[in-house]
Amino acid sequence: MLRKCCLFGFLFLLLSCTVDASVLIVNSEGNGDFSSIQEAVDSAAPGDSIVVTKGQYIENIIITKELVLISNSSRTEDVVVRIKDPDSSIFSVQADNVTIAGFSLHGINNEGYGIWLNGSNGCNLSNNFVSDCRWGIFIEGSYRNMISDNFLDENRGYGFFLVESSNNQIENNTIINQMDGICLDSSYNNFLGNNSVGGCSESGIILRDDSFNNNLSANRMFDNKFNFGDESGLNKVDLSNRVNGKKILYLNNVFDVIIDSSSGAGVVYCYNCVNVTVRDISVSNNLRGISFYNANGVNLYNLSCTHNDRGIYFDGVSDSIISNNVIQNNSIGIYLDDSRGCLIEDNEILDNDDGIYIGGTFGCEVRNNWIKGSSTGIMLGFSDNNLIINNEIYHNDCGISFYLSDQNEIDDNEFFDNMGFSMFLQQSSDNSIMNNSMRLGNVGIRFKESSINNSVFDNSFSDNDECFVGEEENNIYNNTYQGGSRGNYLSSFSPMYLILVIMGAFCVVRSRK
Repeated sequence: MLRKCCLFGFLFLLLSCTVDASVLIVNSEGNGDFSSIQEAVDSAAPGDSIVVTKGQYIENIIITKELVLISNSSRTEDVVVRIKDPDSSIFSVQADNVTIAGFSLHGINNEGYGIWLNGSNGCNLSNNFVSDCRWGIFIEGSYRNMISDNFLDENRGYGFFLVESSNNQIENNTIINQMDGICLDSSYNNFLGNNSVGGCSESGIILRDDSFNNNLSANRMFDNKFNFGDESGLNKVDLSNRVNGKKILYLNNVFDVIIDSSSGAGVVYCYNCVNVTVRDISVSNNLRGISFYNANGVNLYNLSCTHNDRGIYFDGVSDSIISNNVIQNNSIGIYLDDSRGCLIEDNEILDNDDGIYIGGTFGCEVRNNWIKGSSTGIMLGFSDNNLIINNEIYHNDCGISFYLSDQNEIDDNEFFDNMGFSMFLQQSSDNSIMNNSMRLGNVGIRFKESSINNSVFDNSFSDNDECFVGEEENNIYNNTYQGGSRGNYLSSFSPMYLILVIMGAFCVVRSRK
């Protein structure tokens, strides 16, 4: 691959002007001062420069002193370093002010790190090609480094991985076909600019675990499973960043704002916002499609949220509405955490891994939604006093699952063809389950681990394998086959349904042959 040679011209000029510094030549055929890079590193004095000529070198290089290592060619493919021990790094840097430029670095079977900066400051990594490593460039506990114009392709894990590192500049790099392109973990005050990240099996650029006050500008993320994700918050992400050609809309402390199709947004993050409406846009392939934190009066209408990890994400949101949206093929369609008084109404929530997750949330209402094709249609965890009413919940593995959730009301829902349980209660008590229809499933209600004092009245259980399973004696219900007052209607499993299931399975098997 042809690379720009301006950096090398600058470095050679720098070498010629360095006082009392030696220049050591490495040639793989023995025509230089050394035939291996590590020999030259061991012999060099701090501040020396090492020029590596064309050829292939099979080494693990450990650098513990200030040095400049450059190739003598503007073509990275001319100077190739292949990892010797795949349990180590090609370049392991444990010193400040080290320059590594112009190399083609290759691991073995996606093992080993390309370059590892370990407690190293003021280093320059530029114009390198890194491939077939476990991680491309690993920056750990390191500060004020410049990493620019590198090309990273087909490393097994991370392209760039920064851990507990700050004030670094990651610019003008191309990262393709990794697991995660650029990942910051507990890292702050870094600048990411004009990087191109594509084809990653997980995230393009992701900010995790107390990674804050990072500045992102003019980065392009495309064709990644999840293009962009910020799990930390309070970073600076301007409108020049793109996800599949659309803008990242990243807002803080705004109020009385309407975001619609004219915004060109491909993902929306909003912190500490009041009275914000998002409507008529499509978001896909991001860690979180539409996300709000510490917000009040949010209104989400007529959105399409597809192929995100979280389609809609609320954390600390109150008195808000999610209505008339299509939320499909996400890991979790709608995710509410530590929220109050929200309404989820009239949405199509289809073919997500899980439809709606409600965690640590109180006083919310889930009404008139169509929830289909999930592992779990609705999950409640540590959530009390919510109302789930008049939803169609069908063809999921489990319709509604409760965990440590009490005093919720489940009323007038239609459960149909849920393969595991219509409802599953674990350590959940004092819930009211009334007027629901549970048909053509495996089990109507499963009680587990001291789920007690749940009131189960006026429900219809039709053509399930079993109506109740588990610790049912500790709950309040009145079974009648006639659906009498305050009673549940139970009917036996339909043999015809079993015949239809067997015939359907037979047809599927034949179609696969």
